[in-house]
Amino acid sequence: MTKPFILTYVEQAGPAADSGLWNHPDFEPELFKKPSYWNALARQLQDAGFAALFIADMPSIGSDIPSQHEHQLRQGFGPRIDPTYLIPGMSRAAERLGFVVTSSITYDHPYRLARKFATLDHLTGGRVGWNMVTTNARQAALNHGLADLLEHDDRYDRGDEFLAVAYALWNDSWDDDAVRRDAASGVYIDSDKVRPVDHRGPRFSVQGIPVFAPSPQRTPVLFQAGSSERGREFAATHAEVVYLNAASAEETSFLVSDIRNRAEKHGRDPQSLRFLPRIIPVVGPTRADAERNTRTSSITTTKGAPGSC
Repeated sequence: MTKPFILTYVEQAGPAADSGLWNHPDFEPELFKKPSYWNALARQLQDAGFAALFIADMPSIGSDIPSQHEHQLRQGFGPRIDPTYLIPGMSRAAERLGFVVTSSITYDHPYRLARKFATLDHLTGGRVGWNMVTTNARQAALNHGLADLLEHDDRYDRGDEFLAVAYALWNDSWDDDAVRRDAASGVYIDSDKVRPVDHRGPRFSVQGIPVFAPSPQRTPVLFQAGSSERGREFAATHAEVVYLNAASAEETSFLVSDIRNRAEKHGRDPQSLRFLPRIIPVVGPTRADAERNTRTSSITTTKGAPGSC
């Protein structure tokens, strides 16, 4: 039996930093600020059979080398807007399309993030996914008041505890039937069916009752793209969909097999994981035009968010 072919489309809420084509005569780099662009894109992707729109994001410029800052800014790495706010409008414009947004487990808090994704899940009718990233840019640490970047494995250790808190907030506090809306008895929420979360860990302490009720999915679809040893272990523990940015078919095969084997050791069904390799299509009216666009753009050398399709 042939598995369905899953397509997700990668965008960024900025002036085409990953494509290098912001100065193409047909390109309109300010479109990212216009809701009409995003709504039209969502409808177009839905009509074309895409499963989801994935918006890559980063809370800083990407390079930690000061001499590269000017280059990144000149090439349109910024500005960027927060893509979270785009999703409710797009979900109304395209009633079947899924939406995946990036949010950092290093620079967010589990309660705030859990509430945000529960809200998005309510507003989209259960069509939201979270791309879990650890954010490897020192500039992001400086933007959030830290003196330096956390060590690589420490960021994933923080991520494991972050997810433990988020799971408790999404799944353990409110029963499905906690909201009664019983006008006769004057009870809107049955307090016996809502419990406080009691997490006391090395990095987070959360003991309150979540103010948000369970969303259609409870937990958003979890996406991840780390390919390091620790990143693969994190994916095997938590991810449902893994983006791949491998340079060869052999590397892709290794990553898929390794993550599935790790997932099985965690008691998960390895075949339940989905893997989406990165594809960068270059289009033109003719093949010659497309090849010319490939040669004149920077997309063949710019390494950005994986999983373009």
